[in-house]
Amino acid sequence: MTTARRLDGYTLDDWESLEPAEGHRVELVDGRFVVNAAPSVRRRRVADRLCRLLDDAVAPEGMEALTAVGVRIREGLAYIPDVVVATERVETTSVDVDTVALVAEVVSPSTKKTDRLEKPAAFAAAGVPACGTIVEQFFDEEYSRLRSGEGQAAGVRQVVSGVGRS
Repeated sequence: MTTARRLDGYTLDDWESLEPAEGHRVELVDGRFVVNAAPSVRRRRVADRLCRLLDDAVAPEGMEALTAVGVRIREGLAYIPDVVVATERVETTSVDVDTVALVAEVVSPSTKKTDRLEKPAAFAAAGVPACGTIVEQFFDEEYSRLRSGEGQAAGVRQVVSGVGRS
């Protein structure tokens, strides 16, 4: 790309054509690429478990929960939330924000500001009906309770809307 193109900012097409190096996650924020290390094993474990719970809860409605899928919010802005609930089956590495029913971020110390402030604000402004954050160190106990079937449907909604939020 030319320098002039970079000054104008990167586009969603630029972002989707990237092939990040293994162990990296690239998001598009205000036309800039933001490169982060891939989530830790613990964070992925929390996201995977939450995804399984959500997928079980939303599958009867024809929706699907996924981890690490990109969400195209608007030109120059695309995030990769830890968990996405899409209103339809997803066959691509990214989806349009209008097909997203819920996003959840697993908050760790290094991502606290982005996951609690920036991403929820962007998703809410784009019309995503539900945005939640989970603090990874508080998830294990809640996950055990939910897996036991103790109020599972209500419990999943509770987890996403703020259990472990601080």
